[in-house]
Amino acid sequence: MDPLSKLAEKNKKHAEIKKKERLEVLGHIPFALVSLAAYISIVVFFGTDTYDPNEVNLWGMSKQVWFVAIVLSAGVGGIFFVASLAFIVWVQLIARNLKTKVSIFKLFFFSLISLSISFLLLLLGKYLDWLIHHNSLSIAEFMSFGFETTPFPIEIAVNFLILCIAMFLLQIAMFVASFPFKAKRHAREVTANK
Repeated sequence: MDPLSKLAEKNKKHAEIKKKERLEVLGHIPFALVSLAAYISIVVFFGTDTYDPNEVNLWGMSKQVWFVAIVLSAGVGGIFFVASLAFIVWVQLIARNLKTKVSIFKLFFFSLISLSISFLLLLLGKYLDWLIHHNSLSIAEFMSFGFETTPFPIEIAVNFLILCIAMFLLQIAMFVASFPFKAKRHAREVTANK
Protein backbone atom coordinates (compact mmCIF):
# COMPACT_ATOMS: atom_id res chain seq x y z
CA MET A 1 0.00 0.00 0.00
CA ASP A 2 1.52 3.29 -1.02
CA PRO A 3 1.83 6.22 1.43
CA LEU A 4 -0.85 8.25 -0.34
CA SER A 5 -3.43 5.47 0.10
CA LYS A 6 -2.48 5.13 3.78
CA LEU A 7 -2.92 8.87 4.27
CA ALA A 8 -6.30 8.81 2.50
CA GLU A 9 -7.44 5.92 4.70
CA LYS A 10 -6.23 7.70 7.84
CA ASN A 11 -8.03 10.89 6.80
CA LYS A 12 -11.22 8.92 6.14
CA LYS A 13 -11.06 7.30 9.60
CA HIS A 14 -10.40 10.69 11.20
CA ALA A 15 -13.36 12.24 9.35
CA GLU A 16 -15.62 9.39 10.53
CA ILE A 17 -14.46 9.85 14.14
CA LYS A 18 -15.01 13.60 13.91
CA LYS A 19 -18.50 13.08 12.44
CA LYS A 20 -19.33 10.64 15.24
CA GLU A 21 -18.19 13.15 17.90
CA ARG A 22 -20.29 15.89 16.29
CA LEU A 23 -23.35 13.65 16.35
CA GLU A 24 -22.70 12.89 20.04
CA VAL A 25 -22.51 16.60 20.81
CA LEU A 26 -25.68 17.23 18.81
CA GLY A 27 -27.43 14.63 20.94
CA HIS A 28 -26.43 16.50 24.09
CA ILE A 29 -27.67 19.91 23.04
CA PRO A 30 -30.93 19.32 24.98
CA PHE A 31 -28.77 19.37 28.13
CA ALA A 32 -27.61 22.86 27.23
CA LEU A 33 -31.13 23.97 26.38
CA VAL A 34 -32.50 22.64 29.68
CA SER A 35 -29.72 24.44 31.57
CA LEU A 36 -30.41 27.69 29.74
CA ALA A 37 -34.16 27.27 30.25
CA ALA A 38 -33.57 26.81 33.98
CA TYR A 39 -31.47 29.95 34.10
CA ILE A 40 -33.99 31.94 32.06
CA SER A 41 -36.73 30.74 34.43
CA ILE A 42 -34.70 32.07 37.35
CA VAL A 43 -34.21 35.39 35.53
CA VAL A 44 -37.95 35.64 34.84
CA PHE A 45 -38.76 34.72 38.45
CA PHE A 46 -36.53 37.49 39.78
CA GLY A 47 -37.67 39.88 37.04
CA THR A 48 -41.35 39.53 37.88
CA ASP A 49 -40.49 40.57 41.39
CA THR A 50 -39.67 44.09 40.20
CA TYR A 51 -42.45 44.45 37.60
CA ASP A 52 -45.09 47.03 38.51
CA PRO A 53 -47.96 47.45 36.03
CA ASN A 54 -48.70 50.95 37.36
CA GLU A 55 -45.15 52.11 36.66
CA VAL A 56 -44.27 54.30 33.70
CA ASN A 57 -43.37 52.12 30.71
CA LEU A 58 -40.13 52.28 28.81
CA TRP A 59 -40.04 55.12 26.29
CA GLY A 60 -38.36 55.23 22.89
CA MET A 61 -34.87 53.76 22.72
CA SER A 62 -34.87 53.00 26.43
CA LYS A 63 -36.46 49.68 25.41
CA GLN A 64 -33.37 48.78 23.40
CA VAL A 65 -31.04 49.99 26.16
CA TRP A 66 -32.98 47.84 28.64
CA PHE A 67 -32.81 44.86 26.29
CA VAL A 68 -29.04 45.23 25.78
CA ALA A 69 -28.52 45.40 29.55
CA ILE A 70 -30.66 42.35 30.20
CA VAL A 71 -29.23 40.32 27.31
CA LEU A 72 -25.66 41.04 28.43
CA SER A 73 -26.17 40.45 32.14
CA ALA A 74 -28.48 37.44 31.78
CA GLY A 75 -26.55 36.05 28.80
CA VAL A 76 -23.14 36.13 30.45
CA GLY A 77 -24.73 34.92 33.69
CA GLY A 78 -26.32 32.05 31.78
CA ILE A 79 -22.93 31.11 30.36
CA PHE A 80 -21.47 30.94 33.87
CA PHE A 81 -24.49 28.94 35.04
CA VAL A 82 -24.08 26.40 32.22
CA ALA A 83 -20.30 26.39 32.77
CA SER A 84 -20.71 25.47 36.44
CA LEU A 85 -22.72 22.39 35.48
CA ALA A 86 -20.59 21.55 32.45
CA PHE A 87 -17.36 21.82 34.45
CA ILE A 88 -18.51 19.16 36.92
CA VAL A 89 -19.48 16.76 34.14
CA TRP A 90 -16.29 17.45 32.18
CA VAL A 91 -13.95 16.86 35.13
CA GLN A 92 -15.77 13.68 36.15
CA LEU A 93 -15.56 12.29 32.60
CA ILE A 94 -11.87 13.20 32.28
CA ALA A 95 -11.16 11.57 35.65
CA ARG A 96 -13.02 8.42 34.62
CA ASN A 97 -11.12 8.20 31.32
CA LEU A 98 -7.77 8.80 33.04
CA LYS A 99 -8.72 6.39 35.86
CA THR A 100 -7.99 8.95 38.57
CA LYS A 101 -9.97 10.52 41.37
CA VAL A 102 -10.98 14.14 41.73
CA SER A 103 -11.37 16.04 44.96
CA ILE A 104 -15.09 16.72 45.34
CA PHE A 105 -14.23 19.78 47.44
CA LYS A 106 -12.19 21.39 44.62
CA LEU A 107 -14.85 20.51 42.08
CA PHE A 108 -17.57 21.98 44.30
CA PHE A 109 -15.45 25.10 44.94
CA PHE A 110 -14.94 25.93 41.25
CA SER A 111 -18.57 25.23 40.49
CA LEU A 112 -19.66 27.43 43.39
CA ILE A 113 -17.50 30.29 42.12
CA SER A 114 -19.12 30.02 38.69
CA LEU A 115 -22.61 29.89 40.19
CA SER A 116 -21.77 32.90 42.38
CA ILE A 117 -20.66 34.92 39.35
CA SER A 118 -23.87 33.88 37.61
CA PHE A 119 -25.94 35.00 40.58
CA LEU A 120 -24.07 38.33 40.79
CA LEU A 121 -24.74 38.95 37.11
CA LEU A 122 -28.39 38.14 37.74
CA LEU A 123 -28.47 40.75 40.51
CA LEU A 124 -26.69 43.21 38.22
CA GLY A 125 -29.40 42.62 35.62
CA LYS A 126 -32.07 43.24 38.24
CA TYR A 127 -30.38 46.50 39.27
CA LEU A 128 -30.00 47.62 35.65
CA ASP A 129 -33.68 46.83 35.09
CA TRP A 130 -34.63 49.08 37.99
CA LEU A 131 -32.20 51.80 36.90
CA ILE A 132 -33.38 51.89 33.29
CA HIS A 133 -37.06 51.82 34.26
CA HIS A 134 -36.60 54.80 36.57
CA ASN A 135 -34.62 56.79 33.99
CA SER A 136 -36.41 55.75 30.81
CA LEU A 137 -37.48 59.28 29.84
CA SER A 138 -33.94 60.62 30.18
CA ILE A 139 -32.54 57.67 28.20
CA ALA A 140 -35.14 58.13 25.46
CA GLU A 141 -34.37 61.85 25.25
CA PHE A 142 -30.63 61.21 25.10
CA MET A 143 -30.99 58.47 22.47
CA SER A 144 -33.13 60.67 20.19
CA PHE A 145 -29.97 62.50 19.06
CA GLY A 146 -31.70 65.88 18.86
CA PHE A 147 -34.68 64.61 16.86
CA GLU A 148 -38.23 64.24 18.13
CA THR A 149 -37.80 60.46 18.12
CA THR A 150 -34.84 58.22 17.41
CA PRO A 151 -34.18 57.92 13.65
CA PHE A 152 -35.30 54.61 12.18
CA PRO A 153 -31.85 53.58 10.80
CA ILE A 154 -30.36 53.94 14.28
CA GLU A 155 -33.13 51.78 15.75
CA ILE A 156 -32.52 49.13 13.08
CA ALA A 157 -28.76 49.17 13.75
CA VAL A 158 -29.26 48.86 17.52
CA ASN A 159 -31.77 46.02 17.07
CA PHE A 160 -29.31 44.23 14.77
CA LEU A 161 -26.56 44.70 17.36
CA ILE A 162 -28.82 43.23 20.06
CA LEU A 163 -29.57 40.24 17.83
CA CYS A 164 -25.85 39.69 17.14
CA ILE A 165 -24.99 39.89 20.85
CA ALA A 166 -27.75 37.43 21.75
CA MET A 167 -26.69 34.97 19.03
CA PHE A 168 -23.03 35.25 20.05
CA LEU A 169 -23.84 34.59 23.72
CA LEU A 170 -26.05 31.64 22.77
CA GLN A 171 -23.22 30.18 20.66
CA ILE A 172 -20.82 30.52 23.57
CA ALA A 173 -23.33 28.86 25.91
CA MET A 174 -23.77 25.97 23.48
CA PHE A 175 -19.99 25.59 23.13
CA VAL A 176 -19.55 25.56 26.91
CA ALA A 177 -22.40 23.09 27.34
CA SER A 178 -20.96 20.75 24.70
CA PHE A 179 -17.45 20.92 26.17
CA PRO A 180 -17.93 17.93 28.54
CA PHE A 181 -18.82 15.69 25.65
CA LYS A 182 -15.32 16.11 24.26
CA ALA A 183 -13.83 14.83 27.52
CA LYS A 184 -12.77 11.49 26.06
CA ARG A 185 -10.75 13.24 23.36
CA HIS A 186 -9.26 15.62 25.94
CA ALA A 187 -8.25 12.66 28.10
CA ARG A 188 -6.53 11.04 25.10
CA GLU A 189 -4.67 14.28 24.44
CA VAL A 190 -3.54 14.47 28.08
CA THR A 191 -2.23 10.90 28.03
CA ALA A 192 -0.52 11.49 24.66
CA ASN A 193 1.29 14.55 26.02
CA LYS A 194 2.72 12.68 29.00
